[in-house]
Amino acid sequence: MMIVKRLQSITFRKVGRYGLYLMLGLLVSTGMPACKAKEKAAQKEAAALLAKQTEQAKKDLISLLSDNNTKSLEEKERDLQAIKDLGLTDPEVLKLIEKVEAKLAAEREALRNASTNTGNTELQAKQRALGSAMAAISGARSVEEANRKISETLKLFSSPDAPLLIVIAEENGQKDFDRPSTIRLYLEYLKDTGNAPDALSNLTMDNNGLISEVELIKR
Repeated sequence: MMIVKRLQSITFRKVGRYGLYLMLGLLVSTGMPACKAKEKAAQKEAAALLAKQTEQAKKDLISLLSDNNTKSLEEKERDLQAIKDLGLTDPEVLKLIEKVEAKLAAEREALRNASTNTGNTELQAKQRALGSAMAAISGARSVEEANRKISETLKLFSSPDAPLLIVIAEENGQKDFDRPSTIRLYLEYLKDTGNAPDALSNLTMDNNGLISEVELIKR
């Protein structure tokens, strides 16, 4: 009797262990298709997102190439950078990016040239204004008239004490200067002496479009 019970106990233990293995096998086999399905769904979603981003990038790049685009150059450059940050590898997108980069570079160069030309025009206007003002101060008929003209002229400058340099000699590109002065002192000198002003050589402008330094050539 004891032997039969022991055999039954062993048999039950074996069945229990095998049953556990069977259950684990069923769980694994039924879980794997679910994981694969989720993975395929995620891949499909990623592919759809990539296709959507690629298509939108093409539309945006074509818009950036259009001459009818009213955005500023800075805005266009930000839009282009946002597209590049997506890291798209579509050949058509990459070609469009190259074209937009070339177009924006040309626009930037055109703006730079326009700015330079505008700066040169402003500088020439300031030179003419200062030359006329100095001549008017030296030829003023009264002290009051000269003082009034000096006050008006100083408004062209970033400071009444803006440096004024007078070239007294030049050889092989090397300049010798007289003792440095300021624009205010020089204008006072013209008022007091009535001498003809020295020739304007060069003006330096600050970021506000005001004269920050004057260079003259001694007559």
